[in-house]
Parts: sequence; structure tokens; C-alpha cells
Amino acid sequence: MLGSSIRRRGFRFGVIYAVGLSLGLGHAGGDAQASDAGKGVMDLRVRDSITGYAVPGVSVVNGEPIAAARRAYRLPASANLRTELSAGTHALEIDAPFHRSLRTAAFVSLDNSLPITVWLDPIRTPEQLWNLGAIPGAAIVHGYVVDRQVGTPIPRAQISLGNLRTESDDTGFFILNRPVQSSSADALPEQDSLRVDSAGYQSYVLLNTPIVEGDFHFIFELSRGTGVQIQDDAHKLLRSAEELQLSQSAPAGEEADAPFGEPNDATLVAVPPDSIRVGYSCSCTSCSSVEVMSLETYVRRGLPREWIASWTPHSLRAGAIAYRSYGSYYVYHPLRAEYDICNTTCCQVNSTSTSSSTDSAVGYTAGILLQRGGAIFRAEYSAEDNNLGCGGSGCSNSSCTCGDGNAGSPGASWPCVAEPWDAGHLCSGHGRGMCQWGTQRSALQGQLWNWIEDHYYNNNGSPGGLRSANMTSPLDIAAFSPDATQLSAGDFFNIYISAVNYAELSHSQVMLGASIYSDATGYISDPTQDTKVTLDPGPNDVARGFNVPPDAPSGTYDLLVAIWLDIDGDSMITSVDQPLVFYVLPAALTVM
Repeated sequence: MLGSSIRRRGFRFGVIYAVGLSLGLGHAGGDAQASDAGKGVMDLRVRDSITGYAVPGVSVVNGEPIAAARRAYRLPASANLRTELSAGTHALEIDAPFHRSLRTAAFVSLDNSLPITVWLDPIRTPEQLWNLGAIPGAAIVHGYVVDRQVGTPIPRAQISLGNLRTESDDTGFFILNRPVQSSSADALPEQDSLRVDSAGYQSYVLLNTPIVEGDFHFIFELSRGTGVQIQDDAHKLLRSAEELQLSQSAPAGEEADAPFGEPNDATLVAVPPDSIRVGYSCSCTSCSSVEVMSLETYVRRGLPREWIASWTPHSLRAGAIAYRSYGSYYVYHPLRAEYDICNTTCCQVNSTSTSSSTDSAVGYTAGILLQRGGAIFRAEYSAEDNNLGCGGSGCSNSSCTCGDGNAGSPGASWPCVAEPWDAGHLCSGHGRGMCQWGTQRSALQGQLWNWIEDHYYNNNGSPGGLRSANMTSPLDIAAFSPDATQLSAGDFFNIYISAVNYAELSHSQVMLGASIYSDATGYISDPTQDTKVTLDPGPNDVARGFNVPPDAPSGTYDLLVAIWLDIDGDSMITSVDQPLVFYVLPAALTVM
């Protein structure tokens, strides 16, 4: 079933006509020429994104534009590399056994290059994490303690969370179960401090860690020496009014509301960025180190820092797309030559900790971005967008004219949109784009994540100003064909489909829809054969069947095939589900 929300668009030639369109984007700076002005030092280390261990067997290829200048490095057990290179930007390809490869751009300065940590995603989940299950009414805090310099596990490190104590095992792994008090679904989480101590190392204290029901994963890298390293882990939504006002104050790379012609009314197929370079140890947007990771690891590490991990799944899924799109925008409009985006509230908060609930939201929406005018959209969001109490403490919305029960900032090109669920709440943050608290409140009222996304970024199908962005599709169809072209009314045939998943993660909620069409008869669908499949990253061969009705008139029919996401999880294609792409194979079938 294709559904009335997608219009049929096919040219009558002997080829498939694609409604989806690839954005064809690449990592900024990856092909930049290196300067001949002199030499600088690249200081790089490679770590496992789940354990924090040094990754064994790493090879780094410096893919400079001139083929003769390509250099390959085999890293030692510490997975550290310090080497002299010509000043400028270098395209790096980083590979290791049992890990996913990563490509990035490293900027080498003449005087003081920023140290770079590359986080490679393991293909297999570590054994310690296999059987961790949720415990109702408890926060399960686990992770690894490692030596920052050489990337080896630190056994018998002492970990404390409030009054709870444990120690790491021989692999550096630890786990704590902390009871949490039940609270209302829109309440702020309680906080506590995590502390890690080990002989010969600086102690590490993580202040104001949010404690909510579910499981949370940490990587603690300890530096050798004495003293205490302290970091404030206060959740974004618990930060000071001044910080919230400066939220997402990082400059855009171009005019965000530049003219773009007619709005797109179809989903575009977009290949997400391969990686993102994140500035760490920052003062607002000025950072002193760089951490490089895959895009989905970036979203996994950031979403629980911006959204509250105990919020409803549909709130978190909507937030994952906004977070991913905002970060991806800066891959193509980097803040600095050294890094794309910062990890502070001036950009998006990001750290090494993750949670299972936000990981799930990232997986459900993997690779989905927002586009406007055929380019990745800088999807702004704010703590509370309701137009009440504007201009007061914590709200920097200077065009808060929509009134209570509405969100918007018309003077900043964000038109008003009705939000009765937010009525009575004071504006907090910059007041533009998606309302973070609003995603939770609307989800509690039964709205699904694609509706929430469309509400904030497309005004529920009535776009205007910056509320004119559409979701992209990371899924595409490369080819499809029926197993028979001459049929009789009442016959059954199979449709073989070559699909592509451009996201880093598998999509398991994919529905395959199909119809046949002729001008004389119109559309004929067979919803009984709509099929749910899983599309792994890369090429996939899948199939679905189709029953030609016994009363189907004879004639020539086009074959239409579509990919949908099953938003409500009922394994049927309905009006609440998300259409991604559909294709037409003209004159594919003859019913005799």
C-alpha cells in the first residue's frame, strides 16, 4: 500500500523514476590541500568507543590529495601517533580489526595543533554488556576505567556514587545499582556525584550526574599523577538561566533563512556524514582538544545530555533527529579548521556517557536528518518555547509575540505554532525551533515522533519561514523487479528489491509497500502483503509478494514500490507511519 500522502510521480520511460534525491554531501575539509608554509605536529590517539581501550592493530592512512604523498602508519599497542606533517588539513582513513572504519580530516598547525582522539566503534558489543537488563526503580550505572595515556584497563579502581561503592574488575569494568524515586514524567531528574579513585592516578569527580531509571554507560579515563580532576555533569536543562540563554549561540556558516525557492514536498535521500569532529575542553566555542567519532556515536553521547533519558521514547526519537541534524550541519559548516562543532551549550552538549533509552531512540532514527532547500538544516531547539514570560530571566527570545500556549519567534523567522500542552510554562532558552519540554508533553498526549518532528520543523504540513524543513531518508531503493511480467487476474507474484541503508545502524522497522497502476483502472494495492524487513547498513536484497485481484481488468500496469517506517510498531502501513521513498517502474506488468 502506498497511501494517499505520497503522490505518484513517474516518467513513462523504460527505467525506474526516483522521487528521492541524494544530497551528495561530503566531510568538509577532507580534500583540502596541505599548506607548503611549513611543518607541524599531529598528536593522535585511537580508542574503542565503548570500552575506552586503546584499539589494537590500528592503521592510519594520510590520504593527501597527491597520490605520491600518501603515507600509512601502523600504530603501537598504545594506539598513539605523534608525527610531523605539513601544515594544513589532512584526510585520514583509520582502520582496525573488529572495528568500523572511519574517515576524518585532521588540521595540523605550525605552532600548536590540537590533540585528537579518534573513537572507533567496535563491531561486537563487549561481553560484560551482554546480559545487562533493566531493573524497575533502579539506575544501573556501569562502564570502564582506563589509563588515559596508554588505553589499558585499570583494575581495582574505586567507584562511588553517593553512598554506593564498588571497584573495577580486571577489565576495568564496574557496575552499580542505585534505587531511584519515582517521579512525574515531566519532572527534572535527581543528581549525584560519581567519583573514581585509583593509586597512582588523579582522582576523577563527575559532579551533578543525572540519576534516572534505566542503565547508563560511562568511560572514565584517568591521568597519571596526583590531585583531583573535577567536571560538572549537570544536565543541560538544569543549567543556569544565563547558560540557557546562550544555548546554540555558535554562529551559522551561512544565512539560515536564505531564500531557497519552493519548499520541497518530498523526502530526499541523504547520505549522512561519515564522522564528526567535536571540540572538547571548551569555553563556549573555543576548544583545546578534538574528539572524532562516527555520527551515530556522537548522537548517542549527546542525546542524554540534552534530552532527559527517562522521557518517553517518542520524545527521545524526535530529539535524536534534531540533535543529529544540528550536528551534521556543522560538519559542512565547521566552526574552526580543527573541529566542526563544540561540546558545550553554545553548540550541543556531548560527553562519553550514554544510556540505553537514548541509544534506542538513536537506533530507531539512525541516519535521519532534516533538510531545507536540499541542504542539511541547522535544526535549532530550546528548553521551553512557550511565549510566556519572554524577556525575563532565562529567556532570550526577543520576538516572543505568539502568546501563551504558542511557540515561535517570528522576528527570527520561526512562525508561531499552537502548543496548548505548553501553556503556563515560562519561556527558557532562545525560544527557537523545537521545544524540548514540548516534545515530552506532546508525546505524553500520544503524539508520535514523526508528528512531533513535523510539528516543530514543518508546522504540520503548512510550512513557513524556518518551519519548512523535511526529514531525509537514509534508506533507498537501487532497483526492483517483478518475477513475472505476464499475469492473469488472481495470480500472485514476488517483487525483488535491492535496497540500500546509508545509515551506520540497522533499521528494523522498515515496511515494504507496493501497488500497481494504470490510467484506466487507477491504483490497486495489496496491504495483506505489506512486509516488515530489517535493512542492515549497506546493500540489502529483500522481497514482498503481491496478489493480483481476481477482478483486475486486463491491461498494462506500472509497478510502484515504497519504503515506509513503521512508527507505531503495528506492522501495518497506516496514515501515522512515515513514508520515505517510492519508485515507479513504468509498464512493468501485463494482466491478460
